[in-house]
Parts: sequence; structure tokens; C-alpha cells
Amino acid sequence: MTRLINLVLFLFAFLILMKVMSVLDSIVNIGTAQNLFKALKESLSSKGLDFRKCIAFMSDTTNVMKGVRSGVQKLIKYERPNHLDVGCI
Repeated sequence: MTRLINLVLFLFAFLILMKVMSVLDSIVNIGTAQNLFKALKESLSSKGLDFRKCIAFMSDTTNVMKGVRSGVQKLIKYERPNHLDVGCI
């Protein structure tokens, strides 16, 4: 049962990721976590998607994305403490 739940969560997160990637309409010239996080929120907002309704985050495991002190994941965690970190599969 746990494997099924994990698979469902993965597929749901993947579909959301595809939706987000299709709306990411800005280019980030300086790839800091703060700039990427800001671009993500602005892109979602410009397409009428509410960042506060996001429930999961999936990315590669680079420091800028998964950094425990100031990565994008940590910035999301500040605003959405209950979000799911799906990780890189």
C-alpha cells in the first residue's frame, strides 16, 4: 500500500511539475535560490496559479535547489511548512 501511495504522490507531483514548467516564462540569469524562487512565484502568479496551494516540490539535488540553509526547497518551506519534498527519483 505504501508503494502505491508513493507512486500516486510521484505521479501527482510530476503532473504539477509539468504544469509549472509550462508556465515558467522568465529566464533567471543569476541562478541563486532567491532568484529562482522569485521567478517560480512570479511565473505561477502570472498564469493565475496560487503558490500557496502548491503541495509538493520536486527538483534535482543541487545545492541551489536542495540546500538546507538557503536552497529553493528551504525558501518554499518558510512559506509552506507542510509542503512535500518529493526529491529526485
